[in-house]
Amino acid sequence: MATNPKQQYYICLLLPLTWGILSYVIFSLLRPLISISQFGSAPLWMWLWLLQMILFTPFWVWLFKQNFPLEQRNAIRIFGKKIPFGKPLHYLFIAYIAAAAAIPFHNTWYAEWLVFGGIVSPIFEELFSRNLLTPWLKKSWVSFLSASAVSSTAFALMHWGFNNAEAFVFSPQQQFLKFLSHFIFAMVLCLIFRLSKSVQLLIWLHIVSNLQFILTKL
Repeated sequence: MATNPKQQYYICLLLPLTWGILSYVIFSLLRPLISISQFGSAPLWMWLWLLQMILFTPFWVWLFKQNFPLEQRNAIRIFGKKIPFGKPLHYLFIAYIAAAAAIPFHNTWYAEWLVFGGIVSPIFEELFSRNLLTPWLKKSWVSFLSASAVSSTAFALMHWGFNNAEAFVFSPQQQFLKFLSHFIFAMVLCLIFRLSKSVQLLIWLHIVSNLQFILTKL
């Protein structure tokens, strides 16, 4: 059963913000306190990622009961041609399968960069961040941009948390610029979502952006 529309607006704002705060606490504050860097055959960060994905399973069940796809587009038209993107649920399955399959290859660039950086993260983040702005698509631009600012703050905070080592080597100015760059990136994606109403398009744009960054690191 779908949530009451009024409750849905607030839930869809609080969930990303909670996610951003928890990610910062887990990856920036708690992870440095854990003496072990590896658990079993895979590094600790990978297990934390998988744990986070498992804990969010009830959320995905709730999310796909909200009928968001009815307000979204599974295809867009470019130069008169219809380009199908598939359903959001399909992307979620891909993210879980890719994450589990990456464990045996944990010590390779394939697992750390391509799988988690180029596939899992963009899918997980878009379905959790911009996807939750779906109820706000029907609101005014002012309301939508206000909700987008909250969502983008959560997105920036979450990325700040994942790269915990930088918290100890970056200056306050560098930290602020990192936060600001992720906030602006998220706001741009929010605007594209408002115009396209396609979270799948955002996933692909996010994948391309991450892969571009990954190529500079190889």
